[in-house]
Amino acid sequence: MTDSQARLQPLQSQLQQELHLTQQFFNILNEESQVLETGQPDDLNRTTSLKEKIAEDLHAATQRRGSLLEALNLPNNLQGLRAAAAQQPELSALVEELGALSDRAQRLNEQNGNIINALLTNTQRMMAALQTLTGNNTVYDASGKKKAASVSADVPRLKPLKAG
Repeated sequence: MTDSQARLQPLQSQLQQELHLTQQFFNILNEESQVLETGQPDDLNRTTSLKEKIAEDLHAATQRRGSLLEALNLPNNLQGLRAAAAQQPELSALVEELGALSDRAQRLNEQNGNIINALLTNTQRMMAALQTLTGNNTVYDASGKKKAASVSADVPRLKPLKAG
């Protein structure tokens, strides 16, 4: 092992760890996408918890990577990673693979987020419409406590029906 390889070995190990975590994150995002298709809220809570845990682990890993780059007198950014990869070809493949997988994960996370927001907006509109139709403005929060509901301004108000 050359001196350059020995200096870059901790960075290579760190990138491999980040790649592993990013793959786990991507797998959970795929699972979350399937959960959104099937509409199983308990499964969505589980995938969200897993996703948050791995996101924390990824954040810590990127901080460790930054420290390693700075110890090598390289900037803590993509340019620093590419400079390190220029010194050791094995790093180049890891940097490219990590970048590509991170991009895919970001797109899938945004897509899932858009679906969740659309479902939430739709549910809120349906609740407001039902409350308007029934005249019942009492709803229950996640803990089962009553709370007054506000009817959204964009939901049309219907006149009560009169028998006769």
